[in-house]
Amino acid sequence: MNQFPLFKIILLTYLVVIGPAAAQEDDTTSSIPRKAKLFEPEGYGAVTKGGEGGQVIWVTSLAENGPGSLAAAFAAEGPRVIKFKVGGEIKLSKMLTLESAKRVTIDGLSAAPYGGITITGGLQIAHGEDIIVRHLRCRGGRNSLPTIHSRRVLIDHCSAAWAYDQVLDAWDSTDVTLQWCIIAEGLVDGGHEKGPHSCGSLQGGGATRVTTHHCLLTGSLDRNPLCAGPRLDDFEKRAPYRFDVVNNVVYNYWNASKTSSGSRVNFIANYYRLGPDSSESKPEIFLSPSNYGKPDYETKVHCAGNIGPHRTGTDLEEFGIVMILSEENLGGPKKHGFYGEGANRFLSRTPFPTPATAQVKVQTATAAYRDVLSYAGAWPRDEVDQRLIREVRERQGAIGRVGPRWRQIHEEFQKKQAEEKKSP
Repeated sequence: MNQFPLFKIILLTYLVVIGPAAAQEDDTTSSIPRKAKLFEPEGYGAVTKGGEGGQVIWVTSLAENGPGSLAAAFAAEGPRVIKFKVGGEIKLSKMLTLESAKRVTIDGLSAAPYGGITITGGLQIAHGEDIIVRHLRCRGGRNSLPTIHSRRVLIDHCSAAWAYDQVLDAWDSTDVTLQWCIIAEGLVDGGHEKGPHSCGSLQGGGATRVTTHHCLLTGSLDRNPLCAGPRLDDFEKRAPYRFDVVNNVVYNYWNASKTSSGSRVNFIANYYRLGPDSSESKPEIFLSPSNYGKPDYETKVHCAGNIGPHRTGTDLEEFGIVMILSEENLGGPKKHGFYGEGANRFLSRTPFPTPATAQVKVQTATAAYRDVLSYAGAWPRDEVDQRLIREVRERQGAIGRVGPRWRQIHEEFQKKQAEEKKSP
């Protein structure tokens, strides 16, 4: 009996049913810009090797737990590269933590043929060493994508949004890079115990040697980012507390970038853009000169090449974007563009030294604005990220997803607190 006709039928069926899906996967991957696909580690976290050379573990399920889940891959031991044979949303009932892991890479780009991976509820790196996370969308939760108590961590091309505490953090961690990420829309009315919050990125609690470069920080009230450095109980443990904030785009903020607590920060060629909820009276950089009584650890900033509402051209004063809460006016009026004798302690005309292994190839602020909007975030871009990028270009959007209503929400919370204090 001749079996070739049957073989032809099976082959034809395979081509008809499987072919288009495979073609769709190839098309999705090929539409991603080459620059977004490339892994180009820079900054203090560039020293990490992640899970290079370790076993490959495939995520095949979108379930919160169980065989083939991301949680199961986190629970494995040893150096590993986590890849995806599935795409879509992983819905969490509680934050998923990569705990005490060493040498792990999470390769979200492997999910590109399936539309990418979205983790709803928060993904945390805790007590880890040598961790790389790429091309994940992490949204919601108390914190969407925090790194805590960890060393040598690099977060690349991730999209984080809608946390009610901080969106993307580095807490009590060293040698960390946040690069080419979208950090968006910290929730105003998310249920934080201190009331309306909406914060982008907090880098403190002992954090040092943290680089934030080529990120889009958009639609958060505050901390875009906040480089806060040490804890009071171990102030001198990791001094000096060093941060590099380079080539980022900060849009539709109320308070933009901040630094305090003895930090030494290079702000280099960042692009600050007012949005519909921003105030032109607000500075691009707010400096709180707290040194906890240790004059050798004064908070200081170096500024070069930044563009914003208070420095619209490169021929203008570099420190025109800085507001200092001066010690002699602590709790009183804030001085914007304060360059008197008292300011010299806080402003450095020369950059703070960055080791060669941690340096970033610096663009002009306008070139960075173009490239960040073109390449930042997890790929392929979903509707949320496409909207966020479009809003930056068109000066649209709303802080914390509520816009100017955040003031009303804040006032209502303060009123409620006052009433609770009065009640017996």
